[in-house]
Amino acid sequence: MSQKSEAPQIYTYKDFMYASKLKSPPTPRLRRTRKLRWAGAVAKIELLIHKFIFYGFSFTRKIWSIGQRLDKLGILLFLLFTSQTFAANLTVTFINVGQIGDSILIQTSLGRNILIDGGFEYAGEENVCPHLIKKKIKKLDTIVLTHPHDDHCGGLEYILKKFTVSEVLDTGIASPSEPYRNFLLAVKKNGAKYKIVSIGDEYNWGGVKAVILNAKNEKLYDKESFNNHSIVIKLTYKKVSFLFTGDIEREAEDFLLSNNIKSTVLKIPHHGSSSSSTYRFLKKVSPQVAVISVGNPNDYGFPVAMNLEKLKQLGIETYRTDLNGNIEITSDGKKISVKTERKSKKDNSVINSSSIDENFWFHLENGWFLVRSGKFKKAIPELEEAVRIFPGFSDAHSKLGFAYKKTKNILLAKEEFLKALSIDSNDYYSLVHLGLIYNSEGNNKDALKFFRKALANEPYNTYTSLLKEKIREIEKSN
Repeated sequence: MSQKSEAPQIYTYKDFMYASKLKSPPTPRLRRTRKLRWAGAVAKIELLIHKFIFYGFSFTRKIWSIGQRLDKLGILLFLLFTSQTFAANLTVTFINVGQIGDSILIQTSLGRNILIDGGFEYAGEENVCPHLIKKKIKKLDTIVLTHPHDDHCGGLEYILKKFTVSEVLDTGIASPSEPYRNFLLAVKKNGAKYKIVSIGDEYNWGGVKAVILNAKNEKLYDKESFNNHSIVIKLTYKKVSFLFTGDIEREAEDFLLSNNIKSTVLKIPHHGSSSSSTYRFLKKVSPQVAVISVGNPNDYGFPVAMNLEKLKQLGIETYRTDLNGNIEITSDGKKISVKTERKSKKDNSVINSSSIDENFWFHLENGWFLVRSGKFKKAIPELEEAVRIFPGFSDAHSKLGFAYKKTKNILLAKEEFLKALSIDSNDYYSLVHLGLIYNSEGNNKDALKFFRKALANEPYNTYTSLLKEKIREIEKSN
């Protein structure tokens, strides 16, 4: 009985796919005919082609997988490297340099380090350098000296000796003081480029823009007034800005009013002294945060009560290096975050400043600047108008009393000092000047009482030496 021959099995595309997975083709028994031999040859060729395609693709896929892993590793290494080299955001630190003086460290998101001022000579070694080391800073791209007073340039000599510095920016007003001469010598020895800035200069400090708004201007300011020649910088990072003001006073503030000085953060000029921070200036800047660089104790009574009240009335959040220590402000370009070494709940306010009319500040400031200029008679009407508008501010009565005292209106002076003390029994200047009046009248009992109270309230202030001398004289005479 004859056996039927099986139909020849021809390899299809599915067969090749199946074979490629098994890494060997199916092996059916084929009749060795010429057609089958040709079919088998074709099948083998097609199988080889498929294996090449499959294994080539598999190899490529492995290479791609390895490449992806290397990419991920590279990205990880890059992130680790950059996290150690660059700050995530803009960071501005107001360094507590004690007594008075400024020192401000700017760290940009692209790794630039800028230092503005260095405090007194001791501050370079004791305050500024330790902070730079803590921040792992080995090089400063820029040092800015706002003006050549000792409490700003003194500490920079030490910094220039200890750190590599690329460039130094100066206002160009020379000072005969030894700390300033030492600063210039240190710049030369360091090898840093020395530049004198001009109003309108712009700098790109690694992702932030710095514009010089004020500098040396002998046509506008008295040559001897180093404070008004201070370098003023507006630093802008996306939507956030800082206004660094050095020690400018009223004249320079008035000059700046025509500029775009609105800023998120304001460094209060001249440590909060009565010579600066006019109401118009503060309102034009309209900062969210203000920082006062000042020491406690200090010999000048900074910051003055008048300026603290203005800040409070304008709703400006205020930080002070004497109360808060180092003040670090970080920003992502949209908002800011403030971190301080220590918290302080101290509030020197004795009035509800939100109820003060703006005209009060206008007349009070005008009167006080006339007093500072020695124009006491012209100052009196301005100060009288101020106390008429708002009689509940002790400092206004004290300033009016001082103007009366300078014009020999002793009875009116005593009256104003007593009004000031009825509002604030610790008003320093009223205690001092009322004590001096009593002392001149021979009323040493009351004079001694006021002198002692003033000294107890403010052990370090403008009149400290005089008070101690007067107390010794009275005690010796008794």
